[in-house]
Amino acid sequence: MVLLSPAPAQAAAIRPVAGFGSNPGALQMFEYVPDGLPSGRPAVVVLHGCTQDAAGYARGSGWIGLAD
Repeated sequence: MVLLSPAPAQAAAIRPVAGFGSNPGALQMFEYVPDGLPSGRPAVVVLHGCTQDAAGYARGSGWIGLAD
């Protein structure tokens, strides 16, 4: 899925998450939480390929815009 559109101006950022459980594969986890998101909202989990990075995939696929 590749939806290329200009990234909207945003104050929220993709942030690393530490301590998310047993991690024998030494994986990394990142989160994006839109500013002003009320508590109790559902989470969307997105996995990217090995040659991609979280920030590039999130912006290039359109997930950031959908989250906002």
